[in-house]
Amino acid sequence: APCLVVPKLLLLGSQFARGSLDSDGFWQEMLAFETGTAALEGRPRMSKRLRQTAKSAVARHRRATAQRSEALNFVVSEMAHSREAPLSLTRLRQALKQHGPVCINRRSSIGGTVLVDLCRARYVTERVILNCVELVVDEWGADVNVAAHAIDGAVGLPPLCIASARAMPTVVRYLVLRGADPQRPGEGRFHLFANRHKSLQGVFKPVEWARRMHEAERAAGLAHGMENLLRVIKLLSSPSSSSSSPARTRARPEEGGG
Repeated sequence: APCLVVPKLLLLGSQFARGSLDSDGFWQEMLAFETGTAALEGRPRMSKRLRQTAKSAVARHRRATAQRSEALNFVVSEMAHSREAPLSLTRLRQALKQHGPVCINRRSSIGGTVLVDLCRARYVTERVILNCVELVVDEWGADVNVAAHAIDGAVGLPPLCIASARAMPTVVRYLVLRGADPQRPGEGRFHLFANRHKSLQGVFKPVEWARRMHEAERAAGLAHGMENLLRVIKLLSSPSSSSSSPARTRARPEEGGG
């Protein structure tokens, strides 16, 4: 996939620099690596000017992959915010099958990624979100540290910050176990559960998002139902507590627009 070509590029670039691989050979190898076949499309009797080269085939393959990835991002984002057809593991599998192969870590035109949108999902339980996150990370290679980026070039919002602010301890624990950086800050805005007309906005590390959300909820009058925020704080403050079994509940309100 285009998002995994850096090691291959380094190897082929080294061969090209040593003279053991010419330009045509370089692009033939890249085509074989990215598509699984080195066969070129086009009729043998085409003129040299019109005949498709390996380089153009790679470029076309990448454009097609980018288009499929953008379509998948749109579908996942729609599911994540739909009350009528909310996110489910079955729907996600169908979308991946329909639009694949894709570059799962590619950001959409509005800055989000598949994993980020899964962590934002509304109208579903934490268990559903966790199942979907596990699917794209374990089976599709989603990078747990790729953040959503705002169009204006803001800091960005990693999945771990979203899961922390939304009080999803099972998702937080899973992301950390898969290598999510608990020290990486994220910029965003999250609505309060106690009062949907109020929100918390800023740039914080994951544990700080959980702490500040807890403080904001208390200040807004929420006296109960903050156990999962406390579990998230404990998970991110004490690595030894990651073996606990957090409760699986409905996810908190999604983050708002920046």
